[in-house]
Amino acid sequence: MLVDQPRPEIAGCRIGRGSIVEPGAIVCDGSATGAESVVRAGACVKQRALCGAGSLGVGAPARRAGPRTGPPPMPGWALPPDAVATLRMVQR
Repeated sequence: MLVDQPRPEIAGCRIGRGSIVEPGAIVCDGSATGAESVVRAGACVKQRALCGAGSLGVGAPARRAGPRTGPPPMPGWALPPDAVATLRMVQR
């Protein structure tokens, strides 16, 4: 059985350095997010919208929920940086 995982839909836009677009978010054509921004799950950044650096986008259409005071937090599903050294290839 193939289970389709929610994923972001990103089309013809610019995503700033260090930004996070969560699963289920939509960033439409011609829009742009600034560096270290977060587009939350379920948010929709409409066409030609500009989100400044460090912004937090929520809702549909996305609105700025407030400025970020630091870099985006690491997602809960991401491996910590020190875990990379412990990874190894498994032969099947």
